[in-house]
Amino acid sequence: MAAQTPSDTDNHLAGIKAQLARVHTAIPAVVVSYDQTTQTCTARPIVRFKYRDADGAVQNYDPPAIANVPVAFPRGGDFSITWPLAAGDAVPLVFAERSLDEWRSVGGSAV
Repeated sequence: MAAQTPSDTDNHLAGIKAQLARVHTAIPAVVVSYDQTTQTCTARPIVRFKYRDADGAVQNYDPPAIANVPVAFPRGGDFSITWPLAAGDAVPLVFAERSLDEWRSVGGSAV
């Protein structure tokens, strides 16, 4: 039986799936370092990522540490709960849909 040629729809869906595989919303990480003054940390994702090399073989790699990550402690009104973070602590690493730079610099609603 002859192989069936993929349709345009199949090709588009395969492309979309490939791109979505590169979109990350939340992954586990460990703290590399923590700055209590700025409440930011450097965190290293602890999952391995995959990519397809030039020969088509699937390869694994460890993602690099991410610096200047805002740490979100629970807060409301005039109160907050904080605790010391140390290198090696496990944390969830959550990715924003947009850059947080404007929000962090001016506060309020960001474009």
